[in-house]
This record gives sequence, C-alpha cells and structure tokens, in this order.
Amino acid sequence: MSENGDHDDEHDHDNLVDLIIVSSSGDIEDDFPLNQKVQALKTSVMGRLDIDPSKAKQYQLVYDGDPLPGNKTLAELGIADGSEIVLEPEPEVI
Repeated sequence: MSENGDHDDEHDHDNLVDLIIVSSSGDIEDDFPLNQKVQALKTSVMGRLDIDPSKAKQYQLVYDGDPLPGNKTLAELGIADGSEIVLEPEPEVI
C-alpha cells in the first residue's frame, strides 16, 4: 500500500504516460498506464478505434520506426509523455 493513497488518481501522473496513437481509422490521445504491456495497449486501442481486437495479431504498434514488442511494458520501453505511436497492419510475410 502506498502512503500517499490510491484514491488520488488525478494527481498521480507518475504511473501514466500521455500518448498519441495514430492509425488509419483515427487518432487517440490519452493517458495510458506505464505498466501496461504493449499487447494490452494494442487491443485496448483497437477496440476504441472500432477495429476488431481479435485481429490484434495482424497489427503492430510502431514507435520511432521500430515495432514495439508485445510482451514489454511502456515503462520498460522508455516511452515518454507525448510520444506518437502508430498502429499499423503487420507487414505481409511472403
């Protein structure tokens, strides 16, 4: 239990990161938990953009030109406030 109390969420910006998610279906700017794994972020964002989350394997989140590994958290990847992340279809493997 933290001493500063968990009921003070709106002042607890340490655990959130402000991201801009860009996709062909629209953009979302919001605060996301730093301890959230990329895979969970991807399915959550897909649902909000009305893209079928069951197709998550066909999409990737790309930051600064690099696809983000789904098993890492935003904090582990060092994603900073105000970062722009692109949701795009996985490249076709032929």
